[in-house]
Amino acid sequence: MVCVRFPKLTTKKYKLDLEKNQVSLISSRSLLQKQQDKRVESQEYLDKFKINELFQLLCSQLIYHKPSDPRAFLIEQLQFHRQERESGSNRNLGAVSVFSEQDFETMFQMMDPLKTGSLSATHVRTALSQLGFATSLARVTNATYDLQEFKQLCVDIALEQR
Repeated sequence: MVCVRFPKLTTKKYKLDLEKNQVSLISSRSLLQKQQDKRVESQEYLDKFKINELFQLLCSQLIYHKPSDPRAFLIEQLQFHRQERESGSNRNLGAVSVFSEQDFETMFQMMDPLKTGSLSATHVRTALSQLGFATSLARVTNATYDLQEFKQLCVDIALEQR
């Protein structure tokens, strides 16, 4: 069957001729709906398997390490992530983030220039956004965070995004 899109066909004779030749008419709306359905389906797939997060992590690692052979490096990283996932090592931050706990501590210190030892929720949200954790801003529930609480929040978010 052949599908053809025509803006307006009003004569019955023309429609019958098309049907006889197994040509069906489809509207712009049905085409648009099918495209939207495909987009939704694709986005659900990406979300289900956290593909965007994986690519973001891999690209960050590439930029951070600048390997001489990027393809080999990516293969190694994917193999490493697979081994970590299969072994159940959930708490290995190095397997899921280019950041270390020291990086989180440095970010805390940058956001606390007066050395008060705590950050407001607003400052924590800003720090998370700068670390690339903008999708997890809802996790900020305390009014203030000390260094340990901030580091734990960052580690937990990094591990969730794996």
